[in-house]
Amino acid sequence: MTGLTPVATPSGSPRADKSVAHARDSALDEAGGSAGLHRALRVVLVAVAGAFLATYVAIAIARMRYPYEIEWIEGGVVDEIRRAFTGHSLYGRPSLHYTPNIYTPLYYYVSGVALKIFGGGFFAPRLVSFLASLAAFACVAALVRIETRDNLVAFVSACLFAACFRRGGAWFDVARVDSLFVALLFGGLLIVRRARTSGAAVAAGAVMTLAFLSKQAALIPAAVVVLFLWRRRWSLAVWYSATFGVGLIGSTVALDLWSHGWYRFYVFEMPAVHEIVGEEYHAFWTDDLLAPLGLALILCIAGLWWTAKVRTDDGVAAAWFHVPVFAGLLASAYQGRLHSGGYDNVLFPAFGAVALATGLGLHAAAVFARSAVRPRGAAVAWLAPLAVVVAIVQFATLTYDPGAQIPDAARHRAGARTLAALRSLPGTVYLPGHGEYLHRIGKESNVQGSALEDVIRADVRGNGKALRRALDDAIAAGRWDWIVVDSAPTFSYLPRSLKRTYVAVGTLVPRRHPLLPLTGTMTGPLTVWARRDPPPPGGVPDTLVPLVPGTR
Repeated sequence: MTGLTPVATPSGSPRADKSVAHARDSALDEAGGSAGLHRALRVVLVAVAGAFLATYVAIAIARMRYPYEIEWIEGGVVDEIRRAFTGHSLYGRPSLHYTPNIYTPLYYYVSGVALKIFGGGFFAPRLVSFLASLAAFACVAALVRIETRDNLVAFVSACLFAACFRRGGAWFDVARVDSLFVALLFGGLLIVRRARTSGAAVAAGAVMTLAFLSKQAALIPAAVVVLFLWRRRWSLAVWYSATFGVGLIGSTVALDLWSHGWYRFYVFEMPAVHEIVGEEYHAFWTDDLLAPLGLALILCIAGLWWTAKVRTDDGVAAAWFHVPVFAGLLASAYQGRLHSGGYDNVLFPAFGAVALATGLGLHAAAVFARSAVRPRGAAVAWLAPLAVVVAIVQFATLTYDPGAQIPDAARHRAGARTLAALRSLPGTVYLPGHGEYLHRIGKESNVQGSALEDVIRADVRGNGKALRRALDDAIAAGRWDWIVVDSAPTFSYLPRSLKRTYVAVGTLVPRRHPLLPLTGTMTGPLTVWARRDPPPPGGVPDTLVPLVPGTR
């Protein structure tokens, strides 16, 4: 019986043409629906991302003129800036009067210029860090824009970097070297990506040298880009490598000669012997990357995969740039985290790498979705809105309390009372860790606690033992009238013999309300010890808070 058994319709029949057309129309309708959703979600993503950038800017402006430490080493940094500003070498024999931190010098000289314009205190170096952080965000956006020609995705990438503010220790705007380092690093990467001529390669090498002169962590990312330049044209790699090599070696020799060998001691020898934190071998990947940025890493993988499929305008696969750069930035953060003392700020290069590759991943999803509009692949079109949803959720996981990052009235009161109590101490004061406060009240500042501890624990060429002996001898001899110990006493690095020569007589502020920073090591000046014999001139000031019996 004919007509009861279904048979295949000939491919050229009208019924076949109608079936194919119907399938194509359905696919296009589905793609059109996903495209509309994609556009709407992109608007939401921009709003969410922009809120994070605006929040960071508002926080940075709100606390730029805060007259006390946001982070506990800021005071020591200001001491170094002031030293650079007066024309002295930053590097010299460790002493109880002055010992530098273990970083290269550029940030201190740049901030010295700002200090000359805006005056002393924390404002000038914080302004440098803030502007540098904005420059770093812009460089990430520019790198994404080169590959995608998508301003929206580039903006989102920059905002993702800004959204890592709290995960990076709320550090972008503090008076530390990191933001200038990252700005110069990503600026150098941007020049490398655009380099077509020998002049551009030389410029890239020079900027990378400046990045290294801001922080040593620039070395690995600066090295990995040679491969991309070589693939583009071997002469570019030669010019870049020569410039960076001459800049690195030349600056090292010059600064080492100027400092009589102490530049090499602080910048290379001391960091090389610091302990490795074994738990960070895996914690970096799980706690620092996967936990806060797991969703973004999915987009990163897509973005890096996509760069293998596209070519630069001179025919080089974009992956030759982005894959080594991504790996090099992660390696830079990883080595910083492995070394003892590496706080959340060492993660900046990794956060920048993730922000950059996330933008590429968002674009890759959109490109793949557009190319998949056909009868059997229309569902793939939904990858584009899905990728945007992933990005929105990723931003949501980075939410933090902005108010907690801004100093409140209680901190301002504690700061004013702390300085008033310090000012009331007649004679000489040893305050390891917060020398800027002494400078502000007209007293001689002294070594910053973290720099002191770095030298002692590294003990390169016996300098750690010598500095420890100098401290022990000074305490035993009663060199200072007063010694102010931090609320976390261990960070004052004072010997146990302190109580033989000094006696605790009070606190600068109530014990439960010391002047603490907002991030980093939570310690602030608190307990005042007076020399036993002879006692300080004028006796114990009434401004001190008496000790509760039995406390020290």
